[in-house]
Amino acid sequence: MFKSSIAVAGIDIDVSDLAQTLSLPIADPDNMQYDFILLKTPDDLSLIKQGKPKSTLKIDFTSGELQYRRHKGGSELLIKAIGLNKQPGLQIIDATAGLGRDAFIMACHGAHVLMLEKNPLIALLLQDALMRLNEEAISLGLIQEDSINYLSHLNDLPDVIYLDPMFPERQKSALVKKEMQFLQQILFEDDQTEQLLQTALKKSKNRVVVKRPNYAGYLGNKEPSYSLKSKANRFDVYITERK
Repeated sequence: MFKSSIAVAGIDIDVSDLAQTLSLPIADPDNMQYDFILLKTPDDLSLIKQGKPKSTLKIDFTSGELQYRRHKGGSELLIKAIGLNKQPGLQIIDATAGLGRDAFIMACHGAHVLMLEKNPLIALLLQDALMRLNEEAISLGLIQEDSINYLSHLNDLPDVIYLDPMFPERQKSALVKKEMQFLQQILFEDDQTEQLLQTALKKSKNRVVVKRPNYAGYLGNKEPSYSLKSKANRFDVYITERK
């Protein structure tokens, strides 16, 4: 299920149910036998990369970075690409939730967002972050499900489907953020992103938005209706206008 060896550990809490849910062994947090330790405490859930130096991944929607983006207003290209700057209250499915940051920002700007995350470990980290968020004013939900399967059986279509597939590697090596390094080391590459785009185009009322790095081609070589570009990334917008 995972590329690297992972075990579950707990501090002042029983993690047997968590280990059973993920089909992972239980270990001491300092056990160097495993590449990663999923550590559960009474306060939160985090993923720890073993070795030197240790590093930790925790999804936190209350972080300073996200709060800055939250209060920045509608100037983000993401908000414009989705269409929230012109039409608040959109129903959005984030079909590649990952660490949930863009989904959170969309929800903060008035959208009703449902995150889909196939990987059970990442879904649990997202669930933990949602429990700690505890803000009724934000409409942000989560389902642990394969996105293609979920969308294929969807009858009540969302206004927008958002896709942020894991970025393709550059031909020349480059440093990536710590969080992306975590995901690349623990998750297998998803080779169904082109099929996911095809499915999304059939299941969105208004548009599909795909986040891509500027160095990458169009997903599935399918040209969008238009693109919005920042310094490093762009949003490819596919207008569907389905009633």
